[in-house]
Amino acid sequence: RVGDYLHFFNSPMVYVMAREGEKVSDEYFIDENALKSNNEGMIPNLINYIGVVTNELEGQFLKTMSGIANIYKTMFIIDTDNAELIQLDGDDWANDLLAEKEDYKDKFNNFIENVVNEEYVDLAKLFVNIDNLSAKMKLKNTISCDLLGKNVGWFRAQFVVINRDKEGNANRFVFTTQVIDEEKKELEEQHRIVEKLADTYYTIHLFDLETDGCKEIDTVELLHTLYKRHVNNGGQRILHEAMKASVRPEHLDMMLEFTDFSTLDERLNGRKVMAIDFHGAINGWAKAQFIEYERNRNGNLSKVLFVTQIIEEEKRKEEELIKKSTIDELTGLLNRRAYEEAIRDLKSDSDLSYVICSLDVNGLKVVNDDIGHSAGDELLRGAAEVLSRCLGAYGKVFRIGGDEFILYLKNIPSDEIRNKEAKKLVMFFKNFQAGDYVKYSV
Repeated sequence: RVGDYLHFFNSPMVYVMAREGEKVSDEYFIDENALKSNNEGMIPNLINYIGVVTNELEGQFLKTMSGIANIYKTMFIIDTDNAELIQLDGDDWANDLLAEKEDYKDKFNNFIENVVNEEYVDLAKLFVNIDNLSAKMKLKNTISCDLLGKNVGWFRAQFVVINRDKEGNANRFVFTTQVIDEEKKELEEQHRIVEKLADTYYTIHLFDLETDGCKEIDTVELLHTLYKRHVNNGGQRILHEAMKASVRPEHLDMMLEFTDFSTLDERLNGRKVMAIDFHGAINGWAKAQFIEYERNRNGNLSKVLFVTQIIEEEKRKEEELIKKSTIDELTGLLNRRAYEEAIRDLKSDSDLSYVICSLDVNGLKVVNDDIGHSAGDELLRGAAEVLSRCLGAYGKVFRIGGDEFILYLKNIPSDEIRNKEAKKLVMFFKNFQAGDYVKYSV
């Protein structure tokens, strides 16, 4: 006993002790005559004594359960071994429904039929079927089902095992109903918001991490086929099979790790959203996101949305921006930023054989002053074209500013550059014919 509560534990051991003082309560029945026996033997008296104490404990248990009942709409104890249904709470309307039938199963079914909305009666009867209740709870202590009531809106029906026989079969249960209409309305609002997201995302799935369940909200044919094929294997299997079917091989390991439910809560680390970009096998680049949807009473992540969004166009624009940031607009060569990145990479690769040449264009100022800057630009473009055509195959060509160029040539002997390619470069420049602004050979 702790305070006003008695805690019961199944045990193979019986403790016999003297009980002192008055009865705990008069709210339950104790057969005082059971203490009296004409047989003076110890065993009959002990049996009578145990029976009285058991009745007293049962009465205290019912009192305790009645105290809990105020948080539920209805509360029954169902004893399948003794074919009993005891009402702990539920007001007069529940008592009237139970009184209409004799058999405890009929009482229970009559109650269900009268409180559950017609469209949910079949589901409710399947859930509360007493004949297979023990089998359903062989490995569980609690099962629940959300149902729509006739008068109270949504409510949650729940069975809790309170006793098992020697073989471990559940034979005594508490059955409760609790109104959850407000909770359901909040969930429906969440679902409405999620369905609106379908206009934005390519696919949307809701995963239940506690049951390993999966619900399709918006999807494509390929993933729907995989969903139907693996729906009995659980949500984690469905998601991993989807990754194998829709992600390019070079990104598959990354995506299998990203979609691993076992580490998801830890990786979210307090964030509401976690995202990753991957290369899809069908529609190119895509973004995958986990969005926190629900946490259980212990604060652990229980439900998440997994959404994907096609970002091929965004990736193309991003690549263009990156390209523009490293390309010289006038000549089309790599610019100073690209050159500095190349030098940083060069410093980290000590085994690389390379040659760096620095060049500038003589006479650019004269061309700019005598003919104009448009002619000077033409001259720079011509120099860039010649350098690219002559030496571009050996490495990279950069314009780092004004008339300055850098050649970064890899894995070729420096004497070959001096003797063979330098002569070729001079020949290219001599034979180069400028465009509209520069009317003479450079």
